[in-house]
Amino acid sequence: MKKILLLIFGVIVFTSAFSQDFQDVIYLKNGSVIKGIIIKQEPGSETIIKTDDGQLYSYLNQDIEQILREYNFNLDEYGSNFSYGFSIGTGGLLGLPIRFHASDKFAFEMSLNYRPSMISVENYWGNTKTYFEHSIVLGLGTNFYFKKKFKSTSQKVKLNGITLNAGAGTGGYEALFFGGGWIHESFKKFNYKKSFTFELGPGISYTWFNDGYSDLNAIAPIIYWKVQWNWFR
Repeated sequence: MKKILLLIFGVIVFTSAFSQDFQDVIYLKNGSVIKGIIIKQEPGSETIIKTDDGQLYSYLNQDIEQILREYNFNLDEYGSNFSYGFSIGTGGLLGLPIRFHASDKFAFEMSLNYRPSMISVENYWGNTKTYFEHSIVLGLGTNFYFKKKFKSTSQKVKLNGITLNAGAGTGGYEALFFGGGWIHESFKKFNYKKSFTFELGPGISYTWFNDGYSDLNAIAPIIYWKVQWNWFR
């Protein structure tokens, strides 16, 4: 008797967990998609589905394209309050960023970047000399995110938003840059603590260099970009 009761209890627990992990998805012929739990389905008649907010919707079966059962993602599991990683982009050939995520909508970033550069200087007599110099750039940035979504076509959780960044470098030459624009961040399915980030937008760069004889002061518009790999803790 005890074994039977334990078996029944196990089935109930498994069924409850299974139902929480999956959801029903109704694809209508008009292109609409409704997600929830189907509570009534009559062949040749209608299907009733209950959404996460408790609303009940009834649809004629003739208006339904297909019904699927999909994994119910908890998007809050993707990411955390702190991340670290490495990056390549405008800030430098190699960057070591850390990010503090105040919420799903906002993150603050600091980074150290190695930024090599070929610098050509023309002296008083018109002769040009080229130097290969290095600078260490301290970068600061903020990210403003829109809604986090799961894309079934790519099987990834994605975020889009706006990023603003600035950096100051010192070493073989001095450097300043400002840039910002679009930021796109994505997590692979079930990979909750690792993401890839791509940033792209307009910017401006300032470079100062002195070789002991001549000064180089250059301000130029740039295309700000960055690719970054992040690990969350």
